[in-house]
Amino acid sequence: MGEKYYVDVVSALARQTINRLVIVIILLILLLCGTNAFWFVREQQYEVVETTTQEVTQTAEDGGTNRFVGGDYYGNDTDS
Repeated sequence: MGEKYYVDVVSALARQTINRLVIVIILLILLLCGTNAFWFVREQQYEVVETTTQEVTQTAEDGGTNRFVGGDYYGNDTDS
């Protein structure tokens, strides 16, 4: 017969909604992977900068005062 029950209609709509949501989730995952790959390739274009270290020694003659901070020398030798 041509009668459709409410449960059948609702379950059919639910299946369509679930199918649409699955497609949207797959699309979002693919877009996320694509944007991550784009940023990875973009970051690889930059040059790697090598860092240098500098060793500073401290003498106990001046009571342990540090005048060499961040690569700059502060004060002079006559400061007490």
